[in-house]
Amino acid sequence: KPPLGALEKFATDVPGDDVDQGSCFVGSKPPLGALARFATDVPGDDVDQGSAPKRPRVEKGNAESQPEIITLDDDKPKPDVNKKSQSDIITLDDDDDDDDDNDNDNKSKSVPDTKDVTADAKEVAKTFVLMIPPRTNSMTEQDSVNIIRANFPGNQMSLKFNGSKEEGGWTCELWVNPTAGSKQKPLFCIASCFKPTQREGKQQASANAVATLKKFCTYIEPNPTWFKEGRTPDFIEKRIPCKKNPRSYLIMTKKDTGHITPQVAEMLLTNFQKSSNEDMFFIDTEYNEKEKIQLMNSSQKFKLGFRHFGSKKQLKDHHVCIYKEKPAAEVVEEARKWGGKHPKFLVTLKKP
Repeated sequence: KPPLGALEKFATDVPGDDVDQGSCFVGSKPPLGALARFATDVPGDDVDQGSAPKRPRVEKGNAESQPEIITLDDDKPKPDVNKKSQSDIITLDDDDDDDDDNDNDNKSKSVPDTKDVTADAKEVAKTFVLMIPPRTNSMTEQDSVNIIRANFPGNQMSLKFNGSKEEGGWTCELWVNPTAGSKQKPLFCIASCFKPTQREGKQQASANAVATLKKFCTYIEPNPTWFKEGRTPDFIEKRIPCKKNPRSYLIMTKKDTGHITPQVAEMLLTNFQKSSNEDMFFIDTEYNEKEKIQLMNSSQKFKLGFRHFGSKKQLKDHHVCIYKEKPAAEVVEEARKWGGKHPKFLVTLKKP
């Protein structure tokens, strides 16, 4: 159990002025699948600029009831996928045989579309806000496929391929429906390209789509003053508590929590959800790797996001942040109130 008085950290009536970074708000959840690649020797691409870990397959209807579990041993087999039909409609998850060694392929630059998608893109832009999310290592997501996945989950997006190897390649079109939870098939084509393989088509279409949406849509990116591209921001480095009333973040140490067990983690997260705080930081040297993994696993039960950051490569040397999700539209509304600026995100506003 945590020491007596530990829950006082969740009080919101703390007087005084906030530090510059402290009044910030939470952002988007990391892309789905980010939980699958934690190990005692966290891979370099989880800390460097590489492609984000890939999303494991989950049977339809079981996504909510079967949360991913972070473990110290990563022995999940890779899916075996072989799609070679001449005309097919698939989702971005249907050919996840990409290797992390091919990170450069995942960062394709946009090229001219093989057909004009302007009208459809403008239609999407009327109601859609593009979120460029932070990765779980607190770096800005660079992989266009992961960005599209994060913004158009499930049946809100599909890829359509036409062609064959004999014809020299495949025409790939990316179709979306920006309506959250819609059961309709994707209605708008926002990218079209021709590539020798379906995999290259998927990468190129995603890159084109991100570039097109940024041209017409309001979009949000992580603010480097808060996320520091995976490094430690000054207010955490210097252990500066939030003095805003109500507070927006907490800095936790062992003095506040005691040893992190599953029961303690759930108690902390329950009280965090009820508080005004948006972020809860667990200091790197105060908690071992097992405790950090326990916090991140427990955060899924409460539908909270998590990220980690620090100057070293391994998770055991990182700070951990558990945070509340805030919809992109809410971040945009806050930015409008503050003259287009937001303390935690860079918001590029487009005129309606």
